[in-house]
Amino acid sequence: MKRRSYYKRKRIDAILSAMAEYPLTLLIASTGYGKTTTVRHFLKNEDLPAVWVNVMGPEESVFWEALCTALQPVLPELARALRPLGMPRDAQEMAQAAGIIRERTPSPLYLVIDDCQCFGPESAFYEWVRTLVFEEIDNLHLVLLTQTTPPLKVRTWESKGLCQILDGQTLAFTLQETQGYLAMRGIDLAPEIVSEIQRNSGGWIAILYFLCEAYHHSRIDYQIRPINQMFDENFLLGFDFQDREMLARLSVLPDFDESLAVQATGNRGIVAILEAMERENAFIVRDDQGGYHFHTLLKRYLMTRCPDDEGQRDFCERAAHWYLTHRRYQEALEFFDEAGCVEKMFDALNAPGYNWSRYTMEDMLYEVVSREPDTLWTTYPFSFTHVAFRLLTSGREKYAQTGRAILEAIDAHCQERDFPGRNVILGNLILIRTSLGFNGDGNWNAHYQEALEVLAGDFADVMTASDPITFGMPMFMYLEYQKPGTLNKVVREVWPAPWSTSCPASATAWTG
Repeated sequence: MKRRSYYKRKRIDAILSAMAEYPLTLLIASTGYGKTTTVRHFLKNEDLPAVWVNVMGPEESVFWEALCTALQPVLPELARALRPLGMPRDAQEMAQAAGIIRERTPSPLYLVIDDCQCFGPESAFYEWVRTLVFEEIDNLHLVLLTQTTPPLKVRTWESKGLCQILDGQTLAFTLQETQGYLAMRGIDLAPEIVSEIQRNSGGWIAILYFLCEAYHHSRIDYQIRPINQMFDENFLLGFDFQDREMLARLSVLPDFDESLAVQATGNRGIVAILEAMERENAFIVRDDQGGYHFHTLLKRYLMTRCPDDEGQRDFCERAAHWYLTHRRYQEALEFFDEAGCVEKMFDALNAPGYNWSRYTMEDMLYEVVSREPDTLWTTYPFSFTHVAFRLLTSGREKYAQTGRAILEAIDAHCQERDFPGRNVILGNLILIRTSLGFNGDGNWNAHYQEALEVLAGDFADVMTASDPITFGMPMFMYLEYQKPGTLNKVVREVWPAPWSTSCPASATAWTG
């Protein structure tokens, strides 16, 4: 006897039952959530008149021909009228096509278009959809299935009652539905195991189906731990060793787009692999920004198979350089550290103008600094001046102690040697000590004047006016604008007239 694989869910059916009330119903979820199967079974069980079109690629002419071919058996007059038009391109053609559909659709019709994400964001397809939605053709109900949110104002339409949206969170199986599905497949498990399955699967029906098939073929004992065996015997069976290895290395990245994947692996072939995975399986998601995310189960599986070798250290270093180029300093620091060459980050940023430490976590900075030799402090004084300031303002005593030790070492280094940019470092050191009260004399203005003289027209780059510790200090207004003679203008804009009587004296001291 053939086992049933489709599980009827009253919750989802109740939502789909409302399709007749909307010009558009939109299902947005990655592969594996059962969009196609759910809609097909609902339309079939409810005996609703439907036409189904699968988008095979971005070519609009191919889609239009497929649409007319699908309409031919159901509404031949409509198909004959639409075919010579081709995909509408402008407002007049859009209105003409909508009018034809209105006139030649005498009874309710559900037009299902699957894999809409294949169209590019500038495709005329989306303007055609927008026209049909706003025309609100009585007998036409569009149903779009897509892996990514289309470039349409669908949430606005939803609020106006023009469409309903089912996303991955809605389509995901609940705990009760997971239990019901497993029972339907003849699998009786303890409640705590079912709960673990539901949590780990994320409610993806593809994973539940995959898992049930493995169970029925006696390939696993059905604890969560042996799920890895499914990936070995099923999912990754079609990948060669090199492809598996690249995927395993990629699993250490929190997320990645194509450019990062190519740079980190050093292999442009990874793009085709990722695109095939997105197109054909349920274990990878691509978000609206083009970032890939492995499903938790696959990510966990791949990470256990990621080699700890020189190749992985090279991978991490290439990824770190990508993050550095894109100014994602926290990830850059982490992956340079994983590669065992964190000094390369300090070297790359060892110049004036890189205010990067504010974008990293002080815990990570302290861990790295504590582990690396203190000779790095004076080898890369620009980088470590920023690190010291971050540690000093962390609010943690042991971090602050290390930060102060770094400052003292860099100061001594600058007193002994002359090198390009030395004055910028010295100016930064004076400002840090003064702002944090290290001088102990309370004569802030004198120290700020000293910093200006040392900087000699260069810009201090460790602190900005947006730093919390600079609040209310006129000096940092000066640093923010960084042009001599502009502070009077700034003060006039900040304090009301007559500014000469309401402006704090400490501010006028900096007009120069």
